[in-house]
Amino acid sequence: MPTVLEGRPRAEPFRFVLRRDTSAEHHVLDGHVAFVALQNGSLGVDGYRRLMRALHGFYHSVDLPMREAWNAYSIQRSGFEYVSRSEMLACDLACLGVDEDGWMADPPGGLGPIDSAATLGGMIYVSEGSMLGGSLMCGATEVLLAGAGSRGNAYWRWCRDAGPQRWPAACRILDELADTQEAQETMVRSARAVFHRMAEWLMRWDDDPAN
Repeated sequence: MPTVLEGRPRAEPFRFVLRRDTSAEHHVLDGHVAFVALQNGSLGVDGYRRLMRALHGFYHSVDLPMREAWNAYSIQRSGFEYVSRSEMLACDLACLGVDEDGWMADPPGGLGPIDSAATLGGMIYVSEGSMLGGSLMCGATEVLLAGAGSRGNAYWRWCRDAGPQRWPAACRILDELADTQEAQETMVRSARAVFHRMAEWLMRWDDDPAN
């Protein structure tokens, strides 16, 4: 199997390697029925509520480990800090009438320990890169919730407003961390694992009999 370095142009930003090597996993998430329905206007408020529950569950399971790893590996040296998503999503769920008793339980398994800065780098790629897609969906959430006379899209508005500034900073961190072949391969494996884990959470949406 080719390594992530094979065929890589000199000085190519490492995000392009990550994008190529995780394209299949990314495609699965982009094509999820809930995201497609949200974008084309066919998702109802109940479906949106379940989507937000799934996203909250995922981030609730990774926010604390990511913050702790951020401090442990001194990633803040780049002048950029991880921002917890689960708190914003919890506020959105409250606006949508879902309290803590209605949060999704963590499915079996997990991502395992964040045992290196490179492992954290793969997670950063997914979490920060997802803001770009989230910013594109923000308008659809505003239309959906305006029609329902409801609120509950602070997370998506944050993606839209903060994403353009955060993504370049995240890319600089990725390039800093990709300083050896081992680190690069670890980042790719980690990013793939995070994509798979998010897909597992979204399967809970598919399993809901109210679809």
